[in-house]
Amino acid sequence: MEKTIIKLENVAKTRNSLNKAKGEVILDGDDEKLIRYAIKDKKVKIIINIEKGKRKDFMHSRNSGLNQVLCKLFKERGITVGFNFDLIYDAKEMERVNLLGRMMQNVKLCRKYKVKTAVVDFGKRDEKDLNSFGACIGLIQKEFKIIKC
Repeated sequence: MEKTIIKLENVAKTRNSLNKAKGEVILDGDDEKLIRYAIKDKKVKIIINIEKGKRKDFMHSRNSGLNQVLCKLFKERGITVGFNFDLIYDAKEMERVNLLGRMMQNVKLCRKYKVKTAVVDFGKRDEKDLNSFGACIGLIQKEFKIIKC
């Protein structure tokens, strides 16, 4: 099935992209308001790069971009949270550490609220590498699927 990747920028561009999209839609973005707007469309199946934002972390937890409200919405609509391997692969030193921490927190939230998870790969990486990445961020092999785009 055809997959379309839509980068969340603003409401107008997101609406136009969703209208033009055919098949499954993968949302790429970290703005909570735009995510809530975009998931109303039935075509949206996967959301990636939620943890990518330039926000400061809280005192006792990470500001990972995912919260209990979004998790409940994703569960109701059957939307999968995707963890992008390329995001970690291309990150520099401390940025990589922060991204891994945010992904680990998102895994805990997804497990708590029973949201489907996936490891997303845009390169030609081996399935063993992607399974290892999933294990590194705290996913159990039965909990996630691998999606290659």
